[in-house]
Amino acid sequence: MLFATGVVAVGFLAVPVMTTGAAYDLSQTAGWRYSLHATPKAAPKFYGAIVLFSLIGMGMNFLGINPIKALVFAGIVQGFSTPPLMLLILQMTSSRRIMGERASGRGIKVLGLLTFLAISAATLGLVASWLI
Repeated sequence: MLFATGVVAVGFLAVPVMTTGAAYDLSQTAGWRYSLHATPKAAPKFYGAIVLFSLIGMGMNFLGINPIKALVFAGIVQGFSTPPLMLLILQMTSSRRIMGERASGRGIKVLGLLTFLAISAATLGLVASWLI
């Protein structure tokens, strides 16, 4: 009973966190004003995105889309996008032109490269497991 209650509680917490996180991502990309500290009148597109993403999530349920399959698909998409994004982040944080004196040092570059190689290997391993 305790475990089931915990799973349900985590589900209730996940909805506002996921929709707000998506709204932050969209707002940052689009250059909109965003903040949970701002009023809806001051950041209407941000709050509109939260409502829109919540409605999309609810709509998926009414369309019969399996939420577990949707989460797995989203995880796969995120997994495939992570290696190129990680490489881009490594290049940007290592650039003195972009970062100035705060550019990454040798240790962070090595750790970042090892992380990139590990997530790339994991992604390739997933593809290999599908083909075998």
